[in-house]
Amino acid sequence: MRTVSLPTLEKAKGLVAPATTARATHLGLRIDRVKAQRATKAALWLLLFSLIAGLVQWHAGAYGCGFGAHPDEPGHYVTGLMVYKYVTTALGSNPLRFAERFYAHYPLVAFGHWPPLFYFLQATWGLFFGLSRTSVLILMAALAGSISAILYGIIGARFGRLYGIVFALVFLLIPIVQRHTSAVMAEVPLTLFTVAAVVTCSRYFAVPTPGTAAAFGVCLCAAIATKGNAWALIAVPVCAALLNRSKHTAFPRRFWIPVAFVLVCCAPLTVLTSKMTMSGWDQQSFSLSFVARALPLYLGHYAAMLGPMLLLASALGIYVTVIKPLLRGIQVDIFWACNAALVLSVLLFHCAVPTSVEPRKLFMSLPSLLMFGAAGVNGLMHCLRERGAVIHGLACACLLLFGTITAVTFVRHASATHPNMGYVAQQVHAMPRLDNTAILVASSEFSEVAELSLVAEIASREAGNYSHAVLRAGKILEDSSWLGSERKLLFSKPDQVGKALGAIPISAVVLYTGVGSSNDHLPLVKQTLRDDPAGWIRQYAETTDRGQIELFVSTSLRKQPIRLPELDLRRTLGRTIHAEF
Repeated sequence: MRTVSLPTLEKAKGLVAPATTARATHLGLRIDRVKAQRATKAALWLLLFSLIAGLVQWHAGAYGCGFGAHPDEPGHYVTGLMVYKYVTTALGSNPLRFAERFYAHYPLVAFGHWPPLFYFLQATWGLFFGLSRTSVLILMAALAGSISAILYGIIGARFGRLYGIVFALVFLLIPIVQRHTSAVMAEVPLTLFTVAAVVTCSRYFAVPTPGTAAAFGVCLCAAIATKGNAWALIAVPVCAALLNRSKHTAFPRRFWIPVAFVLVCCAPLTVLTSKMTMSGWDQQSFSLSFVARALPLYLGHYAAMLGPMLLLASALGIYVTVIKPLLRGIQVDIFWACNAALVLSVLLFHCAVPTSVEPRKLFMSLPSLLMFGAAGVNGLMHCLRERGAVIHGLACACLLLFGTITAVTFVRHASATHPNMGYVAQQVHAMPRLDNTAILVASSEFSEVAELSLVAEIASREAGNYSHAVLRAGKILEDSSWLGSERKLLFSKPDQVGKALGAIPISAVVLYTGVGSSNDHLPLVKQTLRDDPAGWIRQYAETTDRGQIELFVSTSLRKQPIRLPELDLRRTLGRTIHAEF
């Protein structure tokens, strides 16, 4: 006969259920409390690193510079401003007509040339904090701080809090990070989503559930929707599986989920805007000659971007985490396999796609290299730890010295390489008689950064309210490609230019004469002003080490309808556009 103990019988009858329920509730509360504490700590670290990023911006002089850090910066800001203005003033109206009118006043919208997520992010930020240049720079600091917070969390969890703090700060102080954090550039949000994609990819390989697969798909789509460079991430799962060398991870289950995300959310827009995107390429097709030229240049950019200390640490980390296990026939940790796959994929992708060879193309792989750097330093410290406490203590001091030297060496004053057109925009807004008028800006630079910068400065000051139409001489006096490689003057004589300007009419002309090469349209505009000395007065002039800025105002300001010229966008959109003032 089976004997049943009293506690067992009570459990069977449910007599101890209240106590069990109480313990379960207490355990649940403890778990919730731990999660809340972790979330609070994460938010505090995010705030701290964002504040440090803001201090780096301030030290670099970002808040006093104009939109001249890079030729792409004005376009990123004006496009984000257009999305913000549509959401706040014209939501529900025809977005195409709104974009055409906005472009006619501020001819710098690049919606389609670049994917839309960065501009949606700016518009969302603007709903809470406005969208001035200062506000967007604070957003850039928050994004860079988010990357540092992720680095701190990952590196700190694997190697200790000291490593996490040091390398999170090192990221913010690397020169290329300072330059892109101190400007409105898409590389920073692209890198944030790239880090998230690598982390979720490694989790998906480790635990291939629908949730991890969907998380990887969302982060992958976010990166691609920020900038087309993120298509390099498509090769990361394949390369990671090859490096990991596991039958279980070679073909993870539910791989169709992230693939479906990309095919549905990213592929159609990429195909639709491919003509606009390829108009900014150096050449239109793949070539081995470009690969042979780009590969050594990009390898040199990696070395210059990291510096000797970080380069050696990252190389040691790659050896310890990837190469050494492969040589020994040991399975590579999937996390390190994903990071190595990212570095390799980014390098090969940009060697294959014939765009301009610039260090910023490698920016998105920088956090992975810093993780390898932490692994390399940790491996060196482990070897020293085995030699005794004194040597290990000296090694810890060297780690702190490494972070200090990096900070002192990397913090540099990042002055704009192009003129600050903010002063000219301020002069324009200080003259009420120029309200609701058309302004022409002409630059001697082939990159036309001065023209782009003035468009962004005026659009920022009037918050896209169409108070002025800023016309670029490179667009209405020339027929040129996106990169300016193909140029053809539409007018050959100054009197023809004068008639064209009078037909609009143009009420003010801004000239920038830089050092070096000159566009063909600038001498024509200058001669037009000289031929009519009674019709134009030089209202403002500034000479700097980068060139001369001049503002001419018409003496015969007439209140007549402004007829904006037809803008030829057949190279990008396949058609011309015309909008009313």
